[in-house]
Amino acid sequence: PKVQVVRNAERQGLIKAKMRAAAMAKAPVLVFLEAHCIVNRQWLEPLLARVAETPRALVQPTLDIIPQDDFGRYFAGAPGHWRFEWNMNLVFTVPPDPEELQTGGGAPPPPPPAAPRRR
Repeated sequence: PKVQVVRNAERQGLIKAKMRAAAMAKAPVLVFLEAHCIVNRQWLEPLLARVAETPRALVQPTLDIIPQDDFGRYFAGAPGHWRFEWNMNLVFTVPPDPEELQTGGGAPPPPPPAAPRRR
């Protein structure tokens, strides 16, 4: 089967359940979605493309805004990047203007693998 549900004998909490699932997984890529997540069309393809470029990458989609009183409405999130710090804190960063990143006429560095890119 493409998806297999494995239940723990007793409650162990979210993180232990995910760790057990990751240990049992046979797929080359794992995707964990929380119950409150709502995905848009073609949300997975850009993430898989990023993993194909950098196989050890930890990727995350763009976090957009869906009002809790009307799931039919949708707004693009603020420009910027979510990134993980070394202690695994998730931090929102507004990157500098790409022109400021130019050094010696070279291209600006690509966004880090854990940062979502706006389309």
